[in-house]
Amino acid sequence: MRKIHIAALLLACTLFLGGCHLLDYIAPLTEDIYDAQKYQTEYADHWQYRQLTEEEQRCYGHLYTAIQDTKHTESYITFNNAQHPGVRVYLPDATLNEASVTRIYQAFFNDNPHFFYLDRTYSMEGVQDISGATYYNVLILQYTLPTQQRTQAEQKLQAIVDAILAECPSSDDYAIEQYLHDEVAARCTYDTEAAENDSDAVPNAYTAYGALVEGKAVCEGYAKALHLLLNKKSIPSTLVTGVSKENDESHMWNLVTVNGENYHVDPTWDDSGDRVQHTYFNLTTEMVLDSCTIDNAESLPLCTATKDNPFVRNDTLIDTYERQVIAQKIAARVQAGDTTIQLRFTEGKLDNGILFLKNQTLLSSMVNGHLADSGLEMWDYELWSERSQNVLTLIKKA
Repeated sequence: MRKIHIAALLLACTLFLGGCHLLDYIAPLTEDIYDAQKYQTEYADHWQYRQLTEEEQRCYGHLYTAIQDTKHTESYITFNNAQHPGVRVYLPDATLNEASVTRIYQAFFNDNPHFFYLDRTYSMEGVQDISGATYYNVLILQYTLPTQQRTQAEQKLQAIVDAILAECPSSDDYAIEQYLHDEVAARCTYDTEAAENDSDAVPNAYTAYGALVEGKAVCEGYAKALHLLLNKKSIPSTLVTGVSKENDESHMWNLVTVNGENYHVDPTWDDSGDRVQHTYFNLTTEMVLDSCTIDNAESLPLCTATKDNPFVRNDTLIDTYERQVIAQKIAARVQAGDTTIQLRFTEGKLDNGILFLKNQTLLSSMVNGHLADSGLEMWDYELWSERSQNVLTLIKKA
């Protein structure tokens, strides 16, 4: 059997970036073996890990241990005749083809947003038998930061994560999920400049570090930040990619399991600047498809539950033309202390809602009728519309 080497590219990177580079790797003679089960309790429940074969899961474990054991050490790989921060991982007894390697690394990369300093590119080596079949058993991973900077950055991220989790409610999954979603959206601003470049130019914008520490990220950074926080609270989560139907741009968000049911949640599109909204919080698959296509949808669970959609929980799902009913639901949210009120209309009811809510004088009069005994009044508002989701939003004026 002869040894071969190939530089491989994580396929997912092309969803968002155009400038990923390939590694021209010169392999050393030594082979480092890492214990595949050393940190298994840290990733055993990770979403994409559970989708792998038993052999692929063992390889995933080797990668996890390699990163954990070298992240604070002077670990280097060699390519282009130069030393770079990274780690070389030998996968004993692996009989992997290129598709399996890609699947393992993509699962590992997406499952573990706390390894934000891990480059999305990798290199692999293997052997070829006399029949021409190729098997890969070595992966070479690159770090985007040198040792000292990795350690300092990790400490900064951990401090912010600890601060967020310290204020996290201890009630049901829904309350925890909503709090973490709102924290990500409130702390992060969409990085338009980064969206116009590639990850080599602004790598942090695509990470949880960029979203939570630097406060600027693209959708990938938002989704990874929420994914990281949900992992810390043992709420199952994974990353989902697709294409916006509005502008044909690639997009990333989260799929979560809350109170036993699966939902889609998008912190990027719920970030409306000064205010966090919940238009894209805990959606069904059908709702998502009104705004986005979903990549590899057949590999994801079909989300059909609605019990933890905020419009269902808050009784702001409108399935009527009756304006008194709409006014009553708005009055209930005013009494609850809301300064942003979102209403989702069922099919065919949105235009009626727009006509009613645009008439601020009429709406206020009808809402105030329901508030007569509370001492409260309907406030002046701005009206926002998200037609693809049949959502209207009332925002209290300052």
